[in-house]
Amino acid sequence: QRHFQHLAQSDSLTGAASRPYFIEQSRRLLEKAERSGSHAALLIMDLDFFKTVNDDHGHAVGDEMLRRAADCCRDTLAPHGLFGRLGGEEFGFLLPGQSSEAAVALAEQCRVAVHQIYYGEPDSPSRLSASFGVATTGDDGFDLRELLIAADAALYEAKRKGRNRVVHQTRRRSDRPAANPVAANS
Repeated sequence: QRHFQHLAQSDSLTGAASRPYFIEQSRRLLEKAERSGSHAALLIMDLDFFKTVNDDHGHAVGDEMLRRAADCCRDTLAPHGLFGRLGGEEFGFLLPGQSSEAAVALAEQCRVAVHQIYYGEPDSPSRLSASFGVATTGDDGFDLRELLIAADAALYEAKRKGRNRVVHQTRRRSDRPAANPVAANS
């Protein structure tokens, strides 16, 4: 039974928490942060141009890139919170007790680590890159759905602005979220 529980809670390819387990535990951690008067941050990472990796180099290389990117982010972010695979090449990180500045700095560290991953032919390797959307708790409360929407909007702003960057979603009460580019590198 323990084996089946582990399978339900983790992604077999990357070892990250499964999406359902990540959502369940994120809600629990957000409730705890709200009760304690703490902050929390939600990060969403999406590997850039990942379909091209699979199409040009095969799914075995794609799977290896997913594992390596997950390992980089686990090393950087997991000590600070919860790490899960949301689907495909998208990962989520819930960081209880982290300010927006700390969350952005951690996302940037992870982005840089992922960008050090090479794949392809030895004579002309390609680099993996990732875009990050960051949302933090604030005036709008601790609702996971709202944080996911805000982080997703920031992620798409990062993609729109050229990929391989971190964008923090500023959230203002009664306003639509406004994306704020924080770090951009090629």
